[in-house]
Amino acid sequence: MSDPTFHSIRLHGPWQIQILQQEAGAPQPEPLSCRLPGDWTAPLGPEFKGTVQLQRHFNRPTGLQAGQPVYLVVELAPLPGQVRLNDHVLNRAEPAERLRSDISGWLVERNHLTIDVELPGHPPAAEAAVLAAAEIRLEIAE
Repeated sequence: MSDPTFHSIRLHGPWQIQILQQEAGAPQPEPLSCRLPGDWTAPLGPEFKGTVQLQRHFNRPTGLQAGQPVYLVVELAPLPGQVRLNDHVLNRAEPAERLRSDISGWLVERNHLTIDVELPGHPPAAEAAVLAAAEIRLEIAE
């Protein structure tokens, strides 16, 4: 039996950015949105230090067969954070560069994906480049 091939659906956006926690006294920016990949930290500014949540809705892919695997792939900088789909935690906040999780059993018609990310403030140039290259996608086994 050969390995399955996958069809990818990229979740470029728009993503909403909500500030969950920031340094005391810091101004609260207006609601922000972004597209991924892209420099989604720029609207927060280089001084920002705190926790943000990326949020996006997406519809259940059409044409799925019963038992057909669907994976959520999150390629983001190795920053601590939590990934949730429809309030189901997909990881436990361990830093990793890539998360790949079978979400077949948790898909509904309209899905809510959230990713909490802790930003340390003044990221080095290499880390900022990785943040800008963040990609989030669905992989559907064919």
